[in-house]
Amino acid sequence: MSDQNTAPKDMAIDQEGFSDKILNIENIHINTAQNIIVTTEDKLRLHLLDHLNIMERKKEWITPLSILLTIIAVLITANFKDFLLKSETWKLVFIIGGVASFVWLVKSLNAAFKKYNIEDFIEELKCMKSQYNKANSADAKSRAAD
Repeated sequence: MSDQNTAPKDMAIDQEGFSDKILNIENIHINTAQNIIVTTEDKLRLHLLDHLNIMERKKEWITPLSILLTIIAVLITANFKDFLLKSETWKLVFIIGGVASFVWLVKSLNAAFKKYNIEDFIEELKCMKSQYNKANSADAKSRAAD
């Protein structure tokens, strides 16, 4: 009994004719153009550290929000007593702390919602490269003038 799924080993498939019969290719579009960014390791490392700092700043709103909520809870529930300072002074200290943490929260939220993505990172790398090239070309021109 022969297996119908196996083909003889010496049978070759005409690939050109096979693809013409199975595939009907109307157009082929080639999109192989590439942009290349050339930079040094130290510049890339510095730029990546800047990018990492920006990404970490997007989470900094959690701390001022936590402090603000804690201060609000203290102001609502506490009965301030005279201890080293008058009770009104203690209350004022907490109010000033709440205002300061609110300002910090607003600044942190502003940084958190500022749009910064990988395209911005790449564009900054390109600009860094072009600034380097401009500096080198100006330096080369000044040497040529000497």
